[in-house]
Amino acid sequence: MSARSRVKRGLSLLFLRLGISWRSGPLNFTYDDDLREYKLIGIKARDRERNRAILSELELLTNQAPMELRLKGPFPKMIYDRILNSVNKIVDAMENLNSIIEMDNKLTETEVMVLKKLEPEMLELENRVFLIFYMLASAMKLGFPLASKPASTEHAMDRLLIKLSGIRKRGSGNKNGKAVFNQKYQDQDGSMTQKEQQSLTNEDFVLLYTYNLVTNSITKELDKLLKLVVELYGSVTEDTLEL
Repeated sequence: MSARSRVKRGLSLLFLRLGISWRSGPLNFTYDDDLREYKLIGIKARDRERNRAILSELELLTNQAPMELRLKGPFPKMIYDRILNSVNKIVDAMENLNSIIEMDNKLTETEVMVLKKLEPEMLELENRVFLIFYMLASAMKLGFPLASKPASTEHAMDRLLIKLSGIRKRGSGNKNGKAVFNQKYQDQDGSMTQKEQQSLTNEDFVLLYTYNLVTNSITKELDKLLKLVVELYGSVTEDTLEL
């Protein structure tokens, strides 16, 4: 198999692996019955190591591909270098979040409570991120044009941020950092109850805002990747649909 074929196959595989890793839920947690505490799971170490190994191999293959003989057309190395640069940033972002989790994977009951309240919005966002990875993987595997309007994470991210902000804005911080909330507030739309909110502090939201920042950096690189793949294979037009 030629180096350029292996680059395309490797990128397709890596996009799929990254998408599955993110869809599995980087903030998923479990309950330790022995220690009686909640713990974040994070992305498995062997998956992260394998992703890094694939990325390193792709960088070598990308340097080899232009030197291959008897292949049709020049190898677009500059585009592939930019693709690998964006993939590298995505892998770094995922590892940065995982490093924070490994430093302290214990969750307080209030953190668990907030995560459960935001579960539908987080799941939707993670599924949309996976869909973009899947589109990229399919395009690289098949050499097929991308849709002119690919999947977007913008609305899913907005819904998550609005709900997260809504939880915080139900009250104002006092001198001790505790939240004091309107007693007239009732639990609707999956939001917090008055009793639950009284126990929340600013520290309970740090992990979620970190997750949002990492997700935002990943989606920015995905936008770049979509444009780069369009440079390689184009986008779907009326001509594409002709037999």
